[in-house]
Amino acid sequence: MNETTARRTGITLLWGVLLLCATTSSVVGMWAAPPPVVWGKSSDGAFEFKRENKTGTITVYKAGDRKKAQWQVVVPEFYMLFSKIMLTNKGDRILHVRSNHQVRKLDDTAVHVLQKDGTFCTLKVREFIGSIALPQGQLRVSTAPSVMWLKKVEELTDKSFTIVNAKGKKTTFTFKELAKRMRRR
Repeated sequence: MNETTARRTGITLLWGVLLLCATTSSVVGMWAAPPPVVWGKSSDGAFEFKRENKTGTITVYKAGDRKKAQWQVVVPEFYMLFSKIMLTNKGDRILHVRSNHQVRKLDDTAVHVLQKDGTFCTLKVREFIGSIALPQGQLRVSTAPSVMWLKKVEELTDKSFTIVNAKGKKTTFTFKELAKRMRRR
């Protein structure tokens, strides 16, 4: 092996080690477990909720009064890394949105609506999007979801919520129209 080849090999190995170090620390940081308890609030700040990541239990409080719980619920199909929990301003409804990492097919549950009165309903992925194949041209890495249905939750009010699917189409559900789908837990 001549000197030039040895130098190139050394530089290549050095870059490989540096890349491995940078990538490994990023991956470890990205998938670090969240804390056991996370606090959130309604968009107007009138209510707060405590999310227990191990059990998926959500406890709702009036803002500033964490001693007296208003109500509590265990969220079905909750996953601490990817579940999105939102609370209405009146503090009487919780929206649990399952992320792209949590669904595989159109019949999977996309959204749970849980109410203070003990009722809930589920909305399937097919109610928001017609197909959930990975979009063309999307970079595929091992940490990426295998399918895409959700872009974002655009709005949550005391009367409705709007979800934008992966193709950019908006779907709005009113809680009034969902009332006939509610059932007891």
